[in-house]
Amino acid sequence: SNHDGPPEVGVTAKGKKVQGEQFASNKKKGKGAKGGTESKEEKDADGCIRIPSYRGVWVDPGGKYFIKLGNDRFFGEDGATKFFDKVDEAAKKHDEILKDKDKDGKAEYNYKPDGSR
Repeated sequence: SNHDGPPEVGVTAKGKKVQGEQFASNKKKGKGAKGGTESKEEKDADGCIRIPSYRGVWVDPGGKYFIKLGNDRFFGEDGATKFFDKVDEAAKKHDEILKDKDKDGKAEYNYKPDGSR
C-alpha cells in the first residue's frame, strides 16, 4: 500500500495546511454561525450589505450602491467611495473594472459578454 509513507503524507499535508486553514477561516467569517438566510447575507462592520445576486455590489444603510473588489471599495476620482443609484449601474461598472484586472480570464462577472445575466 503506497498510502502510508509518513514523510510524504506529512509534507503534502503540511504544504496544503496553511492554505486550507486560511480558506476555512475566510469562509467561516463570511457565512456567520447561524446559517439559513444569514449565510447568504454578507455584512460589513459599517452596516453595508452585499447584494446576494450580484458580484462585488454592496448597498450602504442609506440605500446607495457601491462596488467592492475583494475588501477594497471602488473610489471615484475625488477619492471618495463611488456610489450608484441603481444596482445594475454598479454591477456593470464592477464588470468593467474587473475586465482590466482579469488577466487570466478567470474572474466571475455579473453580466455575460452579450449583456445578459
